[in-house]
Amino acid sequence: MITLQNEHSLTSHDKTVSFVCKPAESQPSALLNLLQQDFKGAENHSTQTMSQDDKQFVDMLTQGIRQREDAHYSMLLPFKARPKLPNNRGMAEKRLRLLKSKLQKDSRYKNDYFEFMNKIIAANDAEIAPPVECENGGRWYMPYFGIYHPKKGKIRVVFDCAAKYKDTSLNDHLLQGPDFINVAASRVVCL
Repeated sequence: MITLQNEHSLTSHDKTVSFVCKPAESQPSALLNLLQQDFKGAENHSTQTMSQDDKQFVDMLTQGIRQREDAHYSMLLPFKARPKLPNNRGMAEKRLRLLKSKLQKDSRYKNDYFEFMNKIIAANDAEIAPPVECENGGRWYMPYFGIYHPKKGKIRVVFDCAAKYKDTSLNDHLLQGPDFINVAASRVVCL
């Protein structure tokens, strides 16, 4: 589960994303390499060809990754600028009620959904978020839902950062980061 938590030792962007990652090495550079493995062919992507936003994104990741005492990693959310998000709890609760209704109506969906969530919790890829006091009352609740792969028939849970509330979403305030997919695709030569 992605959570926001205070880390007073960090810079002006004092909110972090907590997540679990188990690379062979326990250095932030090893984590960056792990994150880039999904984009084979993009590793030679020079920072000279990146936009200013992309460079800011890479700098935030490079400087903001911290290994916690429990060996998990914590990194800054890559905000364009620290936003004042509205409290979207009502919207998130409505989405949760819709999810609950779907789980009650569709036993296959419910079984697959619970199996998926239990697996990521058992693998320590998700954890229950501790209660957090937010400065200035800023809170953003992330709705989620399950979706089946059209060909494989397997479910995955989507944490919906694009969910809109009062004309804004979490994604609206985050840097996108370098487009490694298009860089890798541009190196494909068609004959």
